[in-house]
Amino acid sequence: MNRFIRVPYSLLLCSCALVSAAYGEAIAPDAGGYAVVVSEQTYDNPEWKAVVDALVEKHQAKVITYEEHVGESLKPLRKIFPRYACFVAQPEEAGRKYVVAVHRLTRKLDSDPYTDVVWGIITGYGAEDALRIANLKEPLVIRKGAGGTAFPLNLFDEGVYYNEGSKNSYVEKKVGGQIEQKTGTGDDAQPLAEALSGLKPGFFVTSGHATERDWQIGYPTGNNKGMFVCKDGVMIAVSRDRKKKIPIHSPNPKVLLAWGNCLMGHVKDRQAMALAWMHSVGVSQMVGYTVNQWCGWGGRGTFTFFFGEPGRYTYNEAFFFNNQTIVYNLETRFPKTARLAFNHLDMQKDRMLLNKIGNILVNMDEGLRSKVAAANKQKKQCPEMKDNLGLLYDRDTLAFYGDPAWEARLAPRELPFSQELTSENDEYTFRIVANADCSPARPPAMLLPCRLKDIKVTKGEKFLPLVTDNFIMLMNPGKFEKDKTYEVVFKAKKVDSRAAGNDPRKWADDTGKFKVQAKYLGREGDDVKLEKANGKVILVPIEKLCEADRRFLDELENKPVDDAAATDQPQASTFQYQSIELPPPAAPAHPQVTESDRETMKKFPQLLKQRLRDKDPEAMGLIKNGKLTITLGKMRELVAKWEKKSTPDAAKKDDPADKP
Repeated sequence: MNRFIRVPYSLLLCSCALVSAAYGEAIAPDAGGYAVVVSEQTYDNPEWKAVVDALVEKHQAKVITYEEHVGESLKPLRKIFPRYACFVAQPEEAGRKYVVAVHRLTRKLDSDPYTDVVWGIITGYGAEDALRIANLKEPLVIRKGAGGTAFPLNLFDEGVYYNEGSKNSYVEKKVGGQIEQKTGTGDDAQPLAEALSGLKPGFFVTSGHATERDWQIGYPTGNNKGMFVCKDGVMIAVSRDRKKKIPIHSPNPKVLLAWGNCLMGHVKDRQAMALAWMHSVGVSQMVGYTVNQWCGWGGRGTFTFFFGEPGRYTYNEAFFFNNQTIVYNLETRFPKTARLAFNHLDMQKDRMLLNKIGNILVNMDEGLRSKVAAANKQKKQCPEMKDNLGLLYDRDTLAFYGDPAWEARLAPRELPFSQELTSENDEYTFRIVANADCSPARPPAMLLPCRLKDIKVTKGEKFLPLVTDNFIMLMNPGKFEKDKTYEVVFKAKKVDSRAAGNDPRKWADDTGKFKVQAKYLGREGDDVKLEKANGKVILVPIEKLCEADRRFLDELENKPVDDAAATDQPQASTFQYQSIELPPPAAPAHPQVTESDRETMKKFPQLLKQRLRDKDPEAMGLIKNGKLTITLGKMRELVAKWEKKSTPDAAKKDDPADKP
């Protein structure tokens, strides 16, 4: 049986008077609450329980525990319906399947297909890494950046990046200086390690090649520019010739965007790169793929959201809103296949993965099938098929690590437009004022200050507004003209998010002299936090409360979530995915290798080495682009031929001096 632990927390009832968004929406974690989801095994571990306790104290959070699978937390999450959900997991729990499960779980709280809570996963090489991340309180304003691929240096006070596709170039900006293109050595591992240690950037970006074990800085294959490797949670840079190892000391909090890498976000085990970034490089929030990076809807889209309107969105909001654009594109462009959930998306496990999914898609969608057929006749790639595949592939496989309510954002810059949300009674106005002629890089978006239901748009339909219970996005903003104002108006009702125990009640002390009508907001140490009718918050020592009040507190804290008063949810919880089991990979066909073949394979390298030393054209022709390519049959033929020429009798027979 699941064990749900209820911890008191403060729920902010929304007044929704005005939300300004010139440089982002500072939605407090209390605006709808904060939940920590953790397995019973992890919660029972004292070191990891300290991580949960830190989040509870910081966010006045509720704790939900589950026995075996994170999906078991759906029912209590629906009861609480928090603004934020943080999933605390040990490395052994936080693999690819866990990330996929969290993605799908957090869309199932109500009947629409969009994410219902702003979420993140906290893990680490050890519990101390997770605790460091959980304890972060001071917001991070990012002014310095570095990386192994291009990013907008003009948005930073100082930074540097190395071109992954160029042999020896990098771009640098000094404080107060201009952006300069420079020539490097072609070995980028050491300067990137030095940038992390010396510059101490708040933002770091990677691309190129990667596995769960390393980051190969250059791209494409063969562009060797050095690498980063990890062992036991420690990150080390390795020079291009593999002879030099460069230590990295960069403990300052930072965010990492591994948008162009395969597998960097996959916590396969404790030797994973993701854990080393957190353990020894100060990474506090990270976005990375748990699978092979392919089309880039998730990674590149997060990049564009974060930099498109600098300072408007936190790093987590950029990730969150980009996920909603992925779901929106699936729902509107490919409705017949939008809610498919495949049992795995691992190209390493199955090289025919995309072909198998593609066959399923065309069988389910006649329109897509006709477009694919037309493209095949013209011997062209079908863009609709690629988009459908790419959206489904990226929807659930990009990981976000870190506290979702911790704010990390670019330093504020002048934005091309401002946005705000105002309300009067049950009518809401999302207003955009253009400061310049512009076309938004991504759909303008905002988290709502409270949950809404019964939503109906009455003005601004041309912008294709997507208004859910917790956010608004304009999916077709078009072009904005300077000094013009644009509005979307909608009607909605506020969701009553009051939890049991949060209604105003009478409180008194043991003497009966102290009495107050107040709302319970939670505990602070040995005090109870109460809000009076005039809005004033007071702290009252628990030991001085009357016996009835102390008993009320005990019952409130020990009451399981399942028995709590049901939250007034925005919609009925009916959203489901259609699970699809992919056919298993075909077993590789291995040719039968005989003892004679083994002997041939043993002799061939020695004979080839001799032939290459003699500059034999036939042997040299086997080497292409520095690689040997040969079939077993050809190997048999050459060994027989070269052995014959190597025998003394053959040499004597072929000697021109013996000829008449």
